Amino acid sequence: MHRRPRRGITLLLLAATLLNACGAHWTPVTMPQQKPLDERVVLEFHARDQLIRLHGVRFEGDSLSGIPWLEHLSCDTCRVHYAVAEISGARTGAPGNAAWGPIVPLAVLLSLAGLAIAGCELSSHCGWGD
Repeated sequence: MHRRPRRGITLLLLAATLLNACGAHWTPVTMPQQKPLDERVVLEFHARDQLIRLHGVRFEGDSLSGIPWLEHLSCDTCRVHYAVAEISGARTGAPGNAAWGPIVPLAVLLSLAGLAIAGCELSSHCGWGD
């Protein structure tokens, strides 16, 4: 009895592991924050029935201001203000990591698959369909 290699399962497990490692790493925070946030850290919260993501956050007594996450940090005219009392579910993280994270593992997996197929065709002994 011929046993097939389990490359597919191995590649699937590798992909799942790599994709899981790339995330926003959200951390719940209490409001108002006692210490300033790094300007690159994104503060996500709910206010006015909307999900808000800001960076460049500044705490000013019972309110905070920040720049919408998709705007450049240098856009000070984009700065918006919220009262701490209207904020719920606040957390910090790096959503950009989650957005770009899957691209690198996917490229690696496609490269590995291409190499495996090329090597298989060169050796003409793949064990597939035997």
